[in-house]
This record gives sequence, C-alpha cells and structure tokens, in this order.
Amino acid sequence: MWADAGSARTLLLAALALAAAVMVGSIALVAFKDDGKGSTSGGDAGSPLGRGPGGGHRGAGASGGHASGTRSEDDEDDDDKTVPEYVSRVPDGPDLTWTPEDLRAAMTVKHWEEVCRLIETLQAGGTTIPEDVVRQLLAMLAKDDLRGDAQQALGFVNDEATGRLLTDLAASRDASIETRQAALDALRRSGVKSALPGLQALIAAPDTPPEVARHAYLAIGAIESPEATRSLLSELTSRPGDDDLRGVIVTALGNTKNGDTPLAQFGRSARERGDRAGVIAVAQVAMYQGANAGPETRAELTRMVESPETSLAAFKDDEDRLRMQGTAMPAAVAAGIIEPVLRAAQTSGPMRDIALNALRQARGDAAAKQIAAALKTNTDEAQRRELTVALGETASKVATPTLVSLLDDESSNIRHAAARGLSQIRDPAAVKPLLSHLDKASPDSAFGRNLVEALGTIGVNDALPALKKLEESEEDFWVQLRPWIRLAINRITTGNPESQRLDSNIAK
Repeated sequence: MWADAGSARTLLLAALALAAAVMVGSIALVAFKDDGKGSTSGGDAGSPLGRGPGGGHRGAGASGGHASGTRSEDDEDDDDKTVPEYVSRVPDGPDLTWTPEDLRAAMTVKHWEEVCRLIETLQAGGTTIPEDVVRQLLAMLAKDDLRGDAQQALGFVNDEATGRLLTDLAASRDASIETRQAALDALRRSGVKSALPGLQALIAAPDTPPEVARHAYLAIGAIESPEATRSLLSELTSRPGDDDLRGVIVTALGNTKNGDTPLAQFGRSARERGDRAGVIAVAQVAMYQGANAGPETRAELTRMVESPETSLAAFKDDEDRLRMQGTAMPAAVAAGIIEPVLRAAQTSGPMRDIALNALRQARGDAAAKQIAAALKTNTDEAQRRELTVALGETASKVATPTLVSLLDDESSNIRHAAARGLSQIRDPAAVKPLLSHLDKASPDSAFGRNLVEALGTIGVNDALPALKKLEESEEDFWVQLRPWIRLAINRITTGNPESQRLDSNIAK
C-alpha cells in the first residue's frame, strides 16, 4: 500500500485492524460458517419420486399407483411387506392430495429428499407431522448410517413438541456425543422457539461436553428471539478471551435474528465501561452480520467511527481509543456505513490507512456509488489505488464504468487494480473495453496478465478469438503470459470461472 511515511504507531494500528479482520474470518471457519439452513425443496426435478411439495398430478399409469402401495396377485409369493409404488406425474392428471401415509411410505423406502418435501408440504397445509414418524426419526439419530438423513428431515419439522423432544435428546447423558450433536443440528435448522429453555439449561450445565456445547450455541443462534441473543451474550461475557468456544458464540450471534436491541445494549455498555473485549466482540458480530446488522447496532458503530473522543471516552489511553475506533471501522463498512469511513480514508490523519483497508469490506450498489464518486475528485495516487481496490470488492456492476475508465489511468498501480476489480465484478459489459486494451498492455506484463485474467473470469465467448490469437502469438511479451492465456481460455470454454487447470488440448 502506498502510504505516506508515518509513525510506528500508525503502522501498529493498521496491523491491529488487519489482524482483527483476519480473526473474524478465522472464527467463521472454525465455527461452521455454513448456516445449516440448506433446503432440499426446490422443484421436482431432483425428486427421486417425481413429486414436489406444492401438489401436482398423479399419473393414471398402467398400475394406477397409490402412495401407500398396491399389490397384485403375482406378488403373493413375496414377503408380507407392503412396498410403496410410485408413478410419475403427468401434466393432465388429477391434483395430488398429500397425507401422512405418503410420508410414511416415503420413509419406508428411504427416499429422504421426498421425506423432507412431504414434511414441508404437510406442515404448509396445516397438518402436524405424526408422533410416530417423529419418534422413528429420533431413533434413527442413534444409527451411524441413518443419522445424517434423519437429522436433515427433523430440521424441517417445525412444531414445538418436536423441538422439546430434540432438546431432551441433546441433553441426554445416555445418548452418544454424535447423536446429541445431530439433535442440536436439527434444531439449528428448524429454529423452534420451544427449544430455548432446554438449550439454555444445556449450556449452563457444568458437565456439558465442549463438543456438545459448540452445537448448542449454534442452535441458540438460529432461534429468532431477543432472549436467544441475550443468552449468547451472557455466555460471551463469562468466557475469557482465550476460550476456544468464544469464536463459536460470536458466530452464533452473527446468525441471530431479532436480537439487534440486546446486541446494541451490550456494545453500548462495553464502550461506556471501557471494556475492550466487549467492543471487539460486538464489532466481530457486526462484521459477521454485514448488511443484516440492525439499526441500533449500526448506530453504535457509527458513534465509534465518527465520534471516538466522546463515544470511547472511557478508554483513557489514546492508543486504546484509536485501536477501538479502528476495530469498529471494518464492521461499520460491512454493515453499510460507508460515508464516515470514506471521509477518514481521504485524510492524512492516523486512521487513514485503517479506513482505506476497512473499505475493502464494502459491498453493493450504494457503496460502489459512494466510492466511485470519491475517485472522481481524489488526486492522491495512494488513496486512489486503494479506493480502486475497494471499488472492485463491492462486486457491483455500478462500478464497471468507473473501473473501465481507470484502465487508462496514468498510474500503473491504478490500472492494475482496475483490471483486477473488473475480474471480481464479472460484468459482461466490460469485455469489449478489456479486449481493446490488450494491444496497449505491452510492456506492462502485470497489466496484461490482469486483463487476460479478467476476460477469463467474466467468461464471455466473444473474448475467445482474441485470446486464442494471443495463445498462438510468438511475440515474447505474450509467450511469457501464455499460461494465463490458456487458463482464461479454459475458464471460458468450461464455464468454470474458478478453474485452475490449463486446457489439456492446448497445453504444451
């Protein structure tokens, strides 16, 4: 980064802010960034039984199929089990009527996608999932070969009684750790509110194993209730900074809904007490929530960024106060608070470099418009380069015209950043301008490489003729870039913009 020569103090603060951002990313990985909310309902194409959750048609078919199964005289020598018989739907067939018997039949043949679809469909129609089905699924959680499927299905059951049964199983000392974890993961999917008291008791119990508590925290985070957020904040307060479960709690808080008020109150209390760990925790949670951060939490972040002298007055040491302000900046940007951080990024104050780095967390059209407007008036090369990087990170097509114009900037560093930004946005509208700059790339190999990579990542076939011509060129400049050219061609022809493989048909 092209920063002015500054004091060691400024560099230290920048490093600290960067470390905080990296720590948030690490927490997300350690604590299962996947939100556990994957749904198997998405139309019938993937259904093994050719039926979807929203009704449909039962085919007339030669067999006249029934969800509960039919038998012919030829089947009499088979065993006594009734085998469900399914038929494909046809466009002009009668409307399907779903019943619990259909669900039991799908479970008999272990069509798990259909089980999940039927659970959703029955509940949407006001039918409670039968107790015998729920208990059968609960029993399957103890079996290694069925646990994953049963957990997925139970995650779709949204009645309060099932929530309490899952909580009881998660708290059972007689169940295996794996069974208890599966029960908690099902609750994480369903978010049933009746589970909260049992989950609170589970995490409060001193003999709860850490590997169970980890899943319990994430299950609490999925419950849409201010009380769930308060429970997690209480746990966060009671654990020291080096506790390996602290990151899981932060991740769970990042997934909470309807918890804006208690989170903001926690942050306000922390900064008024000069509680460094509390302020950092709120910033981490807000960073995780991003655009989903609530208005009260956003207001707290804005105070810390805009008015550190008053909002962070409890931190008597200047270094501490600046450090807390710097910690709040990336979280503020992730939450959509751009203007005050953008203003700090264009000054010569001690927070400039931290603010410039924080702007890389900006996403969306609104942020892109503000950063693009700042680039039009800013004349400092170092700041413009960092703003160009941040503009690409927004992943907004609103940024495309500005980045295209910066391909002709006098600064090679800004040209490089602009080409790189276009590869992140992947806007087909940038292909023609990128192609027109290929002839201007020599002798700047870094610029040429970024142009080629952008074309490959955007993945428009119109770029193939020019790239193939460059791949065959014997000009020394393009020969050195041939591996990147081949990679770009492969990405376009395979439709995989993340591919790292050279096309075997042309690689030498």
